[in-house]
Amino acid sequence: MIRQIHRRQNLALILSTLEFAGYPCPHTQAGALGNIVTGRKLIRMIQGGDVPSLFARGAEHALELKRGWMDLPYNDMPLLPVRLVRHDDAVPDPL
Repeated sequence: MIRQIHRRQNLALILSTLEFAGYPCPHTQAGALGNIVTGRKLIRMIQGGDVPSLFARGAEHALELKRGWMDLPYNDMPLLPVRLVRHDDAVPDPL
């Protein structure tokens, strides 16, 4: 039971990090996680549904986090891999 609490809290950290990085909705967040679940499933998990081990390991892999990260308590947002950092608002280099 404690493991589910940690997974749900860490999922909230991950989704906040993704939102801050430019993935504003569950659909785009699911895509950033490699479409291992749907946006609807992300919503169900964050609202108290089961966070399965298969999802936890997949999310860790997608975000290049250490195996088991989802099962431990954390307070800080994880760093995103470079491939997930959006540069949509970057200023082009002058020629």
